[in-house]
Amino acid sequence: MRTKMSRILPVGVLALGLAAAVFATEKQRVPDHGAGGARLLYIMNVHNLEMAKAEVPLDATLVKRLQKTVDNDQKVIERLKSLHFVVSVADEHPSSDVVSGEDLIVISNSVNARQMTSRFASLNVPIVTWASDLYPVLHMTGNVAGQDYGTTGTVGGKDGDRFTSIVNAPHPLAAGLAADAIQDLYDDNEFITNWGKPSLGAINIAVIEGFPDKRLVFAYEKGASMAGNALAPARRVAYFLNTEDFGELQPAGLALLDAAVLWASRSPR
Repeated sequence: MRTKMSRILPVGVLALGLAAAVFATEKQRVPDHGAGGARLLYIMNVHNLEMAKAEVPLDATLVKRLQKTVDNDQKVIERLKSLHFVVSVADEHPSSDVVSGEDLIVISNSVNARQMTSRFASLNVPIVTWASDLYPVLHMTGNVAGQDYGTTGTVGGKDGDRFTSIVNAPHPLAAGLAADAIQDLYDDNEFITNWGKPSLGAINIAVIEGFPDKRLVFAYEKGASMAGNALAPARRVAYFLNTEDFGELQPAGLALLDAAVLWASRSPR
């Protein structure tokens, strides 16, 4: 009897071990379901459209463009909600009580960046933005327009750069996109692309194809060295979007947006 049991027990233990290993593997395969109710403050311009509508004479072209931007800000908000963020909205001048308790701040480039105060730079809250004029204010780049940060493409003019190379594919911010393939960010429509040239402390993810110094997606980990010898008080992520063109984003561009907000909202390990 002892001999029989001595043969059975190791098999039982082995089976339990295999079952535990399979369970652990399956647990790792469970998809990421998003932000899990994290609180997100979306900062956008809420005044320009109404001001343009009140102008005499009415500039119909401007009103149409601003309406498209407002509509796309709302589409971005819906995208963020689909990732299970609890989203609230504010203009460029949110009070301290509005900012308090937020897990993430996302700043649209519909804002008037020159009206944004420098207090955002010191906030101990992760920030994602595609307002390239705001990069210097947040110490994400230097101050020289066209050298440290800028845009390609012009409103009503030539298209921006729509192709990107992923330079850090293993990082979660790369959204699983391959490094050996040129990613198409936009449909073939008029659009603007925001870029920056961050400091050496940055995590570089995506660059304009053929222009490695013009980074479309880059980030700073909490505590990392930023421009002007500043240290990142929380995670910071730069993303290339022009809000007016959100409807033209290709799947690769949307994947990079999702990755940006999900990574930024999570605590560093």
